[in-house]
Amino acid sequence: PLSYPDSAPDPAVVDTLHGVSVPDPYRWLEADYQSEPVKAWIASQVAVTSSYLESIPGRDALRKRLFAAWNHPRYSAPSSRKTEAPAAPRRRIFWYMNTGLQNHSPLFVQEGVDAEAAAKAEPRVLVDPNAFSEDGTTAMAGTALDHAGDKLAYSVSEGGSDWNTWRVRDVA
Repeated sequence: PLSYPDSAPDPAVVDTLHGVSVPDPYRWLEADYQSEPVKAWIASQVAVTSSYLESIPGRDALRKRLFAAWNHPRYSAPSSRKTEAPAAPRRRIFWYMNTGLQNHSPLFVQEGVDAEAAAKAEPRVLVDPNAFSEDGTTAMAGTALDHAGDKLAYSVSEGGSDWNTWRVRDVA
Protein backbone atom coordinates (compact mmCIF):
# COMPACT_ATOMS: atom_id res chain seq x y z
CA PRO A 1 0.00 0.00 0.00
CA LEU A 2 1.00 3.58 -0.59
CA SER A 3 2.17 5.65 2.34
CA TYR A 4 0.86 9.17 1.89
CA PRO A 5 2.68 12.11 3.43
CA ASP A 6 1.02 13.93 6.31
CA SER A 7 -1.08 16.85 5.09
CA ALA A 8 -1.01 18.49 8.54
CA PRO A 9 -4.57 19.78 8.85
CA ASP A 10 -4.95 22.90 10.97
CA PRO A 11 -8.11 22.50 13.09
CA ALA A 12 -7.85 26.11 14.28
CA VAL A 13 -9.01 27.50 10.91
CA VAL A 14 -12.78 27.89 11.14
CA ASP A 15 -15.00 30.40 9.35
CA THR A 16 -18.45 31.38 10.55
CA LEU A 17 -20.84 31.76 7.64
CA HIS A 18 -24.41 32.81 8.44
CA GLY A 19 -23.96 31.58 11.99
CA VAL A 20 -22.59 28.19 10.94
CA SER A 21 -19.03 27.15 11.80
CA VAL A 22 -17.25 25.83 8.71
CA PRO A 23 -13.85 24.23 9.34
CA ASP A 24 -11.20 24.74 6.65
CA PRO A 25 -8.22 22.71 7.92
CA TYR A 26 -6.37 22.73 4.60
CA ARG A 27 -6.52 26.44 3.87
CA TRP A 28 -2.76 26.62 4.35
CA LEU A 29 -2.47 24.79 1.01
CA GLU A 30 -4.42 27.58 -0.71
CA ALA A 31 -2.65 30.55 0.83
CA ASP A 32 0.63 30.71 -1.10
CA TYR A 33 1.67 27.94 -3.42
CA GLN A 34 5.25 29.34 -3.40
CA SER A 35 5.63 29.07 0.39
CA GLU A 36 8.11 26.50 1.67
CA PRO A 37 5.50 24.34 3.50
CA VAL A 38 3.30 24.13 0.40
CA LYS A 39 6.27 23.43 -1.89
CA ALA A 40 7.40 20.65 0.47
CA TRP A 41 3.88 19.17 0.53
CA ILE A 42 3.68 19.23 -3.27
CA ALA A 43 7.12 17.59 -3.57
CA SER A 44 6.10 14.81 -1.18
CA GLN A 45 2.86 14.20 -3.11
CA VAL A 46 4.77 14.11 -6.40
CA ALA A 47 7.21 11.59 -4.92
CA VAL A 48 4.38 9.24 -3.85
CA THR A 49 2.57 9.57 -7.18
CA SER A 50 5.74 9.12 -9.24
CA SER A 51 6.80 6.01 -7.33
CA TYR A 52 3.39 4.45 -7.99
CA LEU A 53 3.23 5.44 -11.67
CA GLU A 54 6.79 4.25 -12.33
CA SER A 55 5.87 0.81 -11.02
CA ILE A 56 3.15 0.26 -13.64
CA PRO A 57 4.29 -2.40 -16.14
CA GLY A 58 4.38 -1.30 -19.77
CA ARG A 59 4.38 2.40 -18.88
CA ASP A 60 7.48 3.18 -20.94
CA ALA A 61 6.04 1.45 -24.00
CA LEU A 62 2.79 3.38 -23.59
CA ARG A 63 4.69 6.67 -23.19
CA LYS A 64 6.70 6.01 -26.35
CA ARG A 65 3.55 5.12 -28.29
CA LEU A 66 1.74 8.28 -27.13
CA PHE A 67 4.70 10.51 -28.00
CA ALA A 68 4.91 8.89 -31.43
CA ALA A 69 1.18 9.48 -31.96
CA TRP A 70 1.43 13.13 -30.87
CA ASN A 71 4.65 13.96 -32.67
CA HIS A 72 3.37 15.17 -36.03
CA PRO A 73 2.49 18.59 -37.41
CA ARG A 74 -1.07 19.76 -36.70
CA TYR A 75 -2.83 22.72 -38.29
CA SER A 76 -5.96 24.65 -37.41
CA ALA A 77 -8.45 25.72 -40.04
CA PRO A 78 -7.25 29.00 -41.59
CA SER A 79 -9.13 32.25 -41.42
CA SER A 80 -8.57 35.24 -43.65
CA ARG A 81 -8.99 38.98 -43.49
CA LYS A 82 -8.86 41.25 -46.47
CA THR A 83 -8.95 44.94 -47.13
CA GLU A 84 -10.46 46.36 -50.27
CA ALA A 85 -8.56 49.64 -50.00
CA PRO A 86 -7.82 50.67 -53.60
CA ALA A 87 -4.34 51.98 -52.76
CA ALA A 88 -3.22 48.82 -50.92
CA PRO A 89 -5.50 45.81 -51.25
CA ARG A 90 -4.27 42.75 -49.43
CA ARG A 91 -5.31 39.50 -47.83
CA ARG A 92 -3.93 38.01 -44.64
CA ILE A 93 -4.37 34.36 -43.78
CA PHE A 94 -4.08 33.26 -40.14
CA TRP A 95 -3.72 29.77 -38.67
CA TYR A 96 -2.19 27.82 -35.82
CA MET A 97 0.45 25.16 -36.37
CA ASN A 98 2.08 22.82 -33.88
CA THR A 99 5.19 20.98 -35.06
CA GLY A 100 4.39 18.00 -32.88
CA LEU A 101 5.45 18.12 -29.26
CA GLN A 102 5.16 21.87 -28.64
CA ASN A 103 3.18 22.79 -25.53
CA HIS A 104 1.24 25.43 -27.46
CA SER A 105 0.48 26.11 -31.12
CA PRO A 106 1.99 29.34 -32.47
CA LEU A 107 -0.23 31.69 -34.50
CA PHE A 108 1.02 32.24 -38.07
CA VAL A 109 0.16 34.86 -40.68
CA GLN A 110 0.75 34.90 -44.43
CA GLU A 111 0.17 37.94 -46.64
CA GLY A 112 -0.68 38.61 -50.27
CA VAL A 113 -2.78 40.82 -52.53
CA ASP A 114 -5.16 37.94 -53.24
CA ALA A 115 -5.55 34.32 -52.17
CA GLU A 116 -3.12 33.11 -54.85
CA ALA A 117 -0.42 35.62 -53.88
CA ALA A 118 -0.94 34.89 -50.17
CA ALA A 119 -0.44 31.18 -50.84
CA LYS A 120 2.97 31.95 -52.40
CA ALA A 121 4.11 34.30 -49.62
CA GLU A 122 6.32 33.21 -46.73
CA PRO A 123 4.43 32.53 -43.51
CA ARG A 124 5.68 34.10 -40.31
CA VAL A 125 5.01 33.52 -36.65
CA LEU A 126 2.77 36.27 -35.31
CA VAL A 127 2.59 35.08 -31.68
CA ASP A 128 4.42 32.10 -30.19
CA PRO A 129 2.94 31.24 -26.80
CA ASN A 130 5.81 28.78 -26.20
CA ALA A 131 8.01 31.84 -25.61
CA PHE A 132 5.75 33.18 -22.84
CA SER A 133 7.34 31.01 -20.13
CA GLU A 134 10.11 28.43 -19.85
CA ASP A 135 7.91 25.82 -18.17
CA GLY A 136 5.02 26.09 -20.66
CA THR A 137 2.43 27.07 -18.05
CA THR A 138 1.63 30.42 -19.67
CA ALA A 139 -0.75 30.10 -22.59
CA MET A 140 -2.54 32.16 -25.20
CA ALA A 141 -6.15 31.68 -24.15
CA GLY A 142 -8.03 33.61 -26.83
CA THR A 143 -7.61 35.73 -29.93
CA ALA A 144 -9.59 38.29 -31.89
CA LEU A 145 -8.68 40.01 -35.15
CA ASP A 146 -10.09 43.28 -36.40
CA HIS A 147 -12.02 43.23 -39.69
CA ALA A 148 -9.03 44.14 -41.88
CA GLY A 149 -6.56 41.90 -40.03
CA ASP A 150 -4.42 44.86 -38.96
CA LYS A 151 -4.76 44.39 -35.19
CA LEU A 152 -4.68 41.25 -33.07
CA ALA A 153 -6.01 41.07 -29.53
CA TYR A 154 -4.91 38.01 -27.60
CA SER A 155 -5.31 36.93 -24.00
CA VAL A 156 -2.63 35.37 -21.85
CA SER A 157 -3.30 32.95 -18.99
CA GLU A 158 -0.47 32.44 -16.52
CA GLY A 159 0.03 29.20 -14.61
CA GLY A 160 -3.28 27.71 -15.72
CA SER A 161 -5.24 30.55 -14.14
CA ASP A 162 -8.73 31.50 -15.28
CA TRP A 163 -7.61 35.13 -15.17
CA ASN A 164 -6.57 36.47 -18.56
CA THR A 165 -4.60 39.56 -19.51
CA TRP A 166 -5.54 40.93 -22.92
CA ARG A 167 -2.90 42.43 -25.18
CA VAL A 168 -3.26 44.20 -28.53
CA ARG A 169 -0.59 44.31 -31.21
CA ASP A 170 -0.17 45.34 -34.81
CA VAL A 171 -0.11 42.46 -37.28
CA ALA A 172 2.31 44.20 -39.67
